[in-house]
Amino acid sequence: MFTKFNRVLLASGLVLTSLVGFGSSAFAETTGGGDINFNLPEVHELTWTQSIAADGSPQALQLYNDFASIKLGTINVKSNVATGFKVTVTSANEGIIQVGSTPATYQKMNYTLVYGSTTLDLSTGSAVGETYSALQPTCAESDGCSTDVNIAVSGVTGKAAGLYEDTLTFTLTKN
Repeated sequence: MFTKFNRVLLASGLVLTSLVGFGSSAFAETTGGGDINFNLPEVHELTWTQSIAADGSPQALQLYNDFASIKLGTINVKSNVATGFKVTVTSANEGIIQVGSTPATYQKMNYTLVYGSTTLDLSTGSAVGETYSALQPTCAESDGCSTDVNIAVSGVTGKAAGLYEDTLTFTLTKN
């Protein structure tokens, strides 16, 4: 039934099938691999450094006359958050330095707070000092990024002597 040619062809097919069955994997080099994973921890912190007088004590503001600008301190932000951050400044007295908790008019003075180069209106209690919608590479470095905070006070004339105060709170939030 089979001719000699068919038998040779059938035998050749079996040999080829056997070779193909082992395929190239029988002769290939083995390889391996794996995933590499690293976790970079999130850093998101704000530090306030008050300006220091020559003797190392906190700076005393002597209000004999109006003054245009005195450095209160420096804010340092370290943040590697990809979506950016916002620094909000809150004034307990809504942008007024005053004597005590219920002062008379002659015991209050308005002030202007300057965060970096941004003048903040604290008359509503808070204002945004800076905001970024993406990672700020310099703020993600080990030194972070620093911003000076300055104050200017006017209307000093005709005010009573005393310790004029306000409490500022700087809050760092993720965007």
